Amino acid sequence: TLVLPYGARLRDALAQVKPPPQANLAAAQLYRQSVAKQQKEMLEASLRSLETYALTARSATSEEAALRTREADHILKFIERARTIQPKGQVILANRQDAQDTLLENGDTIHIPERSNLVLVSGEVLFPTALVYDASATIHDYVARAGGYTQDADQAKLVVLRQDGSVVTEQSTPAIQPGDQVMVLPRIETKNVELTRGITQILYQIAVSAKVLLGL
Repeated sequence: TLVLPYGARLRDALAQVKPPPQANLAAAQLYRQSVAKQQKEMLEASLRSLETYALTARSATSEEAALRTREADHILKFIERARTIQPKGQVILANRQDAQDTLLENGDTIHIPERSNLVLVSGEVLFPTALVYDASATIHDYVARAGGYTQDADQAKLVVLRQDGSVVTEQSTPAIQPGDQVMVLPRIETKNVELTRGITQILYQIAVSAKVLLGL
């Protein structure tokens, strides 16, 4: 626990820390209560929008109405589970030079992870696990080593979470780094484009803010 003067910056706190040799100071993580609150509010706004759309969608036939009713029940259960998720409030410190000048707030938590030679693979893979880092392996190699995709996986939606809180999507073909977490998102089974977009957005929000994958 550090007591710092008003106006103290991240560099001031790190200067007082004496981490052991195995600590990865370059991947220091900053968690902030106000950011967690904002993330929760944004998630709730997305959930309310999805809830409204699911409950007010019109149907042209009785068969379509019955299908939409079942789909709405399914989505409402998803929304109920999503509302229990608590974001972590991590501040992304990807730009290390500028990040050092970040003003601290009362209650901030700084976490310095250990250096790791592991890559975590989770989500819609057969065997979610931790794998030893291989500099020659691609993101798809790591998924294959975790047993490959499940039937519910959306192979176009892979997310890489860096230790510093930054997020990389599979579309940019990221080079995997030691300590990364590869998350495979589930496929959204609905013919409604708006529902698909809304659920996908929420899945991304939860994955990034809480580091949790929620299935539909």
